[in-house]
Amino acid sequence: NTATNWDCGYVPGVGKTARILSGRHARLASGGPFYLSQLFVSGTLQLLDIALNVTSTFVIDTNANVTSSIGILSTSSTVIMDGASVSSTSADINFMGFVTSSGSIGSNTGNILVDGNLTMNAGTLESPPGGTLTLNGDVIMLGTGVFRHNGSSVTLSGSSSASTTLAGYPFYNLTVSKSGGVTLFANDATTVLGALTTSGNHQWNHGINDLTVSGNTTIGSGTNVSSTSGALVFGSDGSDLMDNSGSVSSTSGVIEFNAVLTNNASSYIQTNTGALTFNAALSANNGYIFVNAGTASTTNTFTNGVGAFFDLGSGTVTSTNTFTNEGTITGGTGTFDAQAAYVSVAGTFTNGTSLFKVSGAGDRNLQLANAYRFQNNVTGNGVVTMLKNLTITNTYDSVGANTLNANTFVLDLNGVTNIGLNTVVTSTTGTINFTNTVGNVGKIGTLSGNLLFTNVLTNTGEIHVG
Repeated sequence: NTATNWDCGYVPGVGKTARILSGRHARLASGGPFYLSQLFVSGTLQLLDIALNVTSTFVIDTNANVTSSIGILSTSSTVIMDGASVSSTSADINFMGFVTSSGSIGSNTGNILVDGNLTMNAGTLESPPGGTLTLNGDVIMLGTGVFRHNGSSVTLSGSSSASTTLAGYPFYNLTVSKSGGVTLFANDATTVLGALTTSGNHQWNHGINDLTVSGNTTIGSGTNVSSTSGALVFGSDGSDLMDNSGSVSSTSGVIEFNAVLTNNASSYIQTNTGALTFNAALSANNGYIFVNAGTASTTNTFTNGVGAFFDLGSGTVTSTNTFTNEGTITGGTGTFDAQAAYVSVAGTFTNGTSLFKVSGAGDRNLQLANAYRFQNNVTGNGVVTMLKNLTITNTYDSVGANTLNANTFVLDLNGVTNIGLNTVVTSTTGTINFTNTVGNVGKIGTLSGNLLFTNVLTNTGEIHVG
């Protein structure tokens, strides 16, 4: 910072232009902060314990080098890097304007902030191993541009819409913290190897591309993570956690939960014509799940909590593990296929014109109060045992080798009943009321309960009264 070191005879400052020519080495050691209007670097610029702020134009030519140890490099200008590099040891690097780079940008333990749009035509964008890379605008990776996560954290921030294209390079930890707008990942798949955290009132749209998160996920209130046909996959092995206070949706893509899911009050998980897959345990659903015309499958324990809503729409829900409802299931015109050994719909089941189907092999325990249409498709001579009174409003059909045991409860069959070959409808001491036409080619019976027929019975099977 000595006047005699500059060709102009003084240390350039506010409103001035500085040029560091090829082969020259400029070292700013102390004092400051140091302000320039324009800075053109063709040689080497080294910042030590000083802050440099360029307010208008910052151009770093091919093979030039800008480094900082503990100084702060800050620009409120457009930065153009033509094959050059900007790096620091522990200093922060703040680009407050647009950055176009064919060089490399990186720091060791300092933070890097790009407040405007960042375009990498070539070179490398390095996320600081001991710091955070914050990107507030569009990010475009073109040509031979490379992004390295270095096991660190990246934050996408700001208040307006932004588009991110990283050419498939993965993040490690990713935070999307925006107060508005749409964050668009429209041109390539996004992979988060560590944790994903979102916050703020904004949309994060993946379009036709996939999002895969290997670690824990936190979706904040007001955030909508969505795709049109791209897959949204959360968690890797069932040991990860997902906490949703916002919304996760896809038009026709797959939404897959391999993380233990907590769906909080007022939060949404929704597909239109795609597929919801719950492979890990659902810790609690206290929000809303909409299947619409899509499908949903639960392969682990699933609890629809008090105050929660699970809407079948016109879709199909298949449960192959313990399913417990303490909230509300809205049937619509869809199908609920219970293949688990235990299904408890103790809460409210608003049937619509839906079909409740019990299928799979082996015995089943069923706690269900009402159904619109009911189908017993259990195979292998499996027995479906009722754990409470059951009213079936519309049709009852049994197909295959199975038994519906009313146990000690009341079974009201108010619609057309078809009891197929090798199937049984029975009770121990309970009452079975047939209030509509019955076609029986199987077996109807009770040990010591009551059988009541109040409409036409067509029987080519067996009827046993204990």
